[in-house]
Amino acid sequence: MNYHKSRLLTVGTALLGVAFGNLSNAAQVFIGGGDNSTAAWAGYLSGSANWTFVQQNASGYYTNNFAVAKSDAPANIQAMANLFTSKNAFYETDFQRTTDFADKVNIDRLISAGLRVAYTSCNKDLDGDRITALQWRYWRPVLFMVPPWQISGNMFGSDPTAVFDRSKINICSGVATDGPMGYWNTNFQQMREGSYSSVNYAKNSGKQSMVMLATYSAGTGHYVAGNLAVSGQNYYNIARQCVLMHENQNAVPTVWAVSYYAAQLEQYPVTPEKNTNGSPAGTITGVAYWLIKHLRGELASLDLKPSDGLIVKADAKEGATVHHVATQDTTVSCNTQTLRYDLSNNDPHIDYAPVVAASIHDPKNEFKFAFSIGGKDCTKEMTDGGGLNMVRELRLMPGDKKELSLTVTRNTTAQNADTDSSFTLPSVQVRLHAHSTEMDRVIQTSTVEFKTQGADTTAKLVLR
Repeated sequence: MNYHKSRLLTVGTALLGVAFGNLSNAAQVFIGGGDNSTAAWAGYLSGSANWTFVQQNASGYYTNNFAVAKSDAPANIQAMANLFTSKNAFYETDFQRTTDFADKVNIDRLISAGLRVAYTSCNKDLDGDRITALQWRYWRPVLFMVPPWQISGNMFGSDPTAVFDRSKINICSGVATDGPMGYWNTNFQQMREGSYSSVNYAKNSGKQSMVMLATYSAGTGHYVAGNLAVSGQNYYNIARQCVLMHENQNAVPTVWAVSYYAAQLEQYPVTPEKNTNGSPAGTITGVAYWLIKHLRGELASLDLKPSDGLIVKADAKEGATVHHVATQDTTVSCNTQTLRYDLSNNDPHIDYAPVVAASIHDPKNEFKFAFSIGGKDCTKEMTDGGGLNMVRELRLMPGDKKELSLTVTRNTTAQNADTDSSFTLPSVQVRLHAHSTEMDRVIQTSTVEFKTQGADTTAKLVLR
């Protein structure tokens, strides 16, 4: 064996915080409902003190034409708008039961309450005139709403409804799904596959998508406890399953809409958003509470740290950023060494599907780098720019920890750069993102720098 000393000079881990509530490239969560006053605002307003996290962190208020057109709508919409920190609204309408003029009036009602109508969707049909009407006052994305159980499970296929739906998606900004969770639970007429393919059709077309998580059991009976009382916990469980299954299929939409739907047929608990122990409640706001935390992560919950070979000192603060820096070098007299990182979920209630990615800088090809997790090589996923999406068996459940390994092998044919004063040290930066839709936001980074050296060289700690 040709022995060289491979010396780790620096490990730094930075935690970066981002405020919730503003629309961005990240997945958005809107909450509300429609059809009648019970679904649109009554439960939200009467229990307003019991869903404050969602009010502060949701992307905005979701509603539809039936609710906004009601005579008592203006005052109640104003009351709802006052609750949300983010003053965005998602307005859903119906091509057959509402006119272009009525949609303009409804949009003005939302704007008058101080809301910015950020998205609209239209059910059943869509044409150029309705798109223009739905962009009243200022431009906004218009999505065509589809029933995903009516396309034989494939938006890309030859089913006549799928062909019709694609023709409408092609003339607007994307797709929205009608989402009764009762149909999702039974996979009625391949609703699940229809939803995945609808999102992916929009993605492939460079368009946006919304997936609705609606309360309605749609006559399946699967929300009903003893066929007498509707179960909010069952709705929570099925809505959560819907989100996780979309993630597993790489079919995550631009927007999630938590919608209290068909309250005239089935009534559900709206609040509280969490139980006394801090876990998400089996309620409508409980679904949004879990979903926002699941998508965006929290600095105290998700963690990325080297697990061995380095002594780390925490909490060296620089403004709003917290750095973890090495207190000593690690020198290994061998051609190959393995570093290990712990990916941890410290939250007792929320599960995560983070993305971990790496950038390698090795200008003189001194080393070979290989990542693995759970005994499986993941170098390509880690380094191709997209990152390793921790879904399916890689999910971080509450209290879970998974080990990511980085094996570094000295390339003995490379030019040794110890004496080159202009040389930039080879390095690996590992980045932790809360979710595949949160790639613009880094929760933590860990940067390791390497240098080969002769046996007599004095080791020095260099902080970058």
